[in-house]
Amino acid sequence: MNIIFHKSGLLEADLTIDLVEEDYIPRVEQAILQYRSKVNLKGFRKGQVPQGLIKKMYGPDVLLQTVMEIVTKTIQEYVQEQKLTLWGDPIMVENPLYNSTINLHNPGNIQIKFECGLVPEVDLTQLNKVEVERWEIKDVADNTVDEAIKKVQLQYGDAIEVTKSEPGDMVYGLLTDDADFKQSVYLPAELKFEKNATDLLGMEVSEKRILQLDPKQPYTLPKASPAHQETLSLLSSLEGEYQFIVEKIYRTVPAELNETFFSNILGENKNFTLEEFKQKFSDSFIAYTQNIADSLLGNNLKQAVIKYLSLELPEAFIKKRLKSKNPTWEESLVDQFYAYMQPNLSWDLIAEKLGQEHGIQVTIEEIVELIKSKARTTRSYTQLATLPVEELKKRIEKSFANGEVDQRYKEAYDSIFQEKTLHILKDKVNIHTKEASVEEFNQMLDDLSKKKDTLSTDAIEK
Repeated sequence: MNIIFHKSGLLEADLTIDLVEEDYIPRVEQAILQYRSKVNLKGFRKGQVPQGLIKKMYGPDVLLQTVMEIVTKTIQEYVQEQKLTLWGDPIMVENPLYNSTINLHNPGNIQIKFECGLVPEVDLTQLNKVEVERWEIKDVADNTVDEAIKKVQLQYGDAIEVTKSEPGDMVYGLLTDDADFKQSVYLPAELKFEKNATDLLGMEVSEKRILQLDPKQPYTLPKASPAHQETLSLLSSLEGEYQFIVEKIYRTVPAELNETFFSNILGENKNFTLEEFKQKFSDSFIAYTQNIADSLLGNNLKQAVIKYLSLELPEAFIKKRLKSKNPTWEESLVDQFYAYMQPNLSWDLIAEKLGQEHGIQVTIEEIVELIKSKARTTRSYTQLATLPVEELKKRIEKSFANGEVDQRYKEAYDSIFQEKTLHILKDKVNIHTKEASVEEFNQMLDDLSKKKDTLSTDAIEK
């Protein structure tokens, strides 16, 4: 047997396995004998089918299976001996056993070729040159707090029926056309129909209004909530003249600012004055915004490290793997998907290197604790959280041991690992703290979002 490893690029290589008959024929003959002992064939007793007939019937399959077992083991041993770090499994590009012209009963020497991707070296010694900005939230304006409290009052308020629509109301009615379309819908009173410059403000019960619907014209709201998206989606699918007849108008009466409201919002069973409530609400507002700022720091930290280290990846090999798994994809789609996943691939290598250098470990107890925590807000974790701790620990251990990891366990593991990785990374880079109010930070987020939208639009136009 001969193994030839040749680097065709910085991170790409060709691997060729040359087998002579002595490398595989004995194993094939042994496998044929094992088949013979198990085969049930009409007219023969079990295990007594002539070996020539077994070879004729099963020989090609046994040959292919046996040779690939030998080749797979050979590659594994070679990779370990040479201390190679491959990017996933090699891609087989040439195998004469799949060639219909080969004599499968006397194949002779067999040469099987593979293409390999190599994992790049990750050098973390330059992390101290990475610069990242961190936002520290110091305060929030009184009017911002007052507006936020008003929104919470509406969330905890009661809906009443009114006779005339005003901003903030929901108008329920029947949408029809001249054909047979009829659909009962809830529409926000401020919903603007751009084509005929109208809205639903000032409408009364039983009043009718003609609406010009056009999928090309946007339907705008001051602040559209997720609850409105289904209606907006319906309107965006319609075109032409429709009549809307008001049946009911609902208005939310804000919850009163009293001790019950204060306790429900703050989650504390004690009496608060209005000033005490505002102060605690303000502190919570700042803490909530700080959590967003810290999350942004983690994201910016990853992006800054990825950009500075600028890892070379085996691009050609990765794209070839993508194409082999998605044969219907056009080359342009493969390129786009690679560009999308490249930062994450680079980060995974960096995080893995950090984990190795600093001995980062994730315990079963930590996974259990996170699952219990997630169960309070995520339904898919609720059933797991009801299990006794010891039983849940055994399930997680068994899942990882079998290699068939439940997605929820993997998500919990990855989340904990990422948190520990970022914690270490924060001590290795230069973080510059910038103080800001809630309003300044939110304005920065708005500006960043607009900038991303502009870049995305420019990219599409190009």
